[in-house]
Order: sequence, then C-alpha cells, then structure tokens
Amino acid sequence: MKNKTARKFSPSEGFTLIELVVAFSIMAILGTVGIASFVSYSRSQSLQQATNDLTMTINTARAKSLAQVSNICSGSGVFNGYDVVISTNSYNLNAECSGSNVLIKSTPFPTGVSLHNPPSPPITITFAVLSGGVTVTPTAANIQIDGVSGSKKFTIDSGGNIQFQP
Repeated sequence: MKNKTARKFSPSEGFTLIELVVAFSIMAILGTVGIASFVSYSRSQSLQQATNDLTMTINTARAKSLAQVSNICSGSGVFNGYDVVISTNSYNLNAECSGSNVLIKSTPFPTGVSLHNPPSPPITITFAVLSGGVTVTPTAANIQIDGVSGSKKFTIDSGGNIQFQP
C-alpha cells in the first residue's frame, strides 16, 4: 500500500486578489455589453413586429374587401367595406355597415411605439367592396411609426398596396 502524503500548498499556487478582480471586471463588462445589445435588439424587434402587425391588418382588410366577405353586418345592414383606423397608440379593423362601423379587431401598439405626428381625426384607410377602391383620409398616405430604436415609413397606393420607404 502506498503512503498518501498530504499535499502542501506553496504560496505561489492559487489566484491572487488582483487576478480575481480582473477576471470579474472582464465578466462584468461583457455582461453589460451583452445586456445593452439585447435591449437594443428587443426594441428594434418591437418596432418591426408592430409594423408587420399593422401591414398584416391592412392587407387583411384589403383581401376581405376584394373577396367581398360580408357576413359581418347583421340584419338589414348594407355592407360597404372595411376600414383600418390608425391612431396614436393603436389601430382598429372595422367593417362598414350602413354608415356605422362594426369593430372586428383592436390592436394597441407595443410600449415605446406610436404613430408619428398623428393627425386629428386619425388616419383611416377604407377599402370599398363594390368599387374595389381605396381611400386614405387624411389624403397624406405617408405613414410613419416611431419606436425607441428608429422609425418605419410606408405609403399606401390607390390599389391598397403597401410600399416601404428607406
């Protein structure tokens, strides 16, 4: 049987206090940079998601209008088309029935995302069923959504197509 001798530590083994402080400082700096990058990425994705959701709502209104989906108006109401109403902090998808609107979907913008220079009354994009036309009120079809990380601009042409601007 071998004798196990106790291992003796010399003063040169282990880490010094300075080495530990340097290692933890480097980890803290990398962690801070990582968190800042994540927050920036999260904010830009919030703006991108809000823009995607709004354009999807506009495209849904356009598609339903072209398909003449009219099972929303109850009773003797005449179905005229779909509206997308964009206000400062939210947007709504409505069905136009004999001069009144039936709310289909209301969506708030995420925190930190809003409509740039919101007009009064809000921006209304109307897709008529019978004529297939698109009306944007007020007439400025330039829409800009602002977020903490930047902004997204797009226009809507007379056919209801969405074109993003750089």
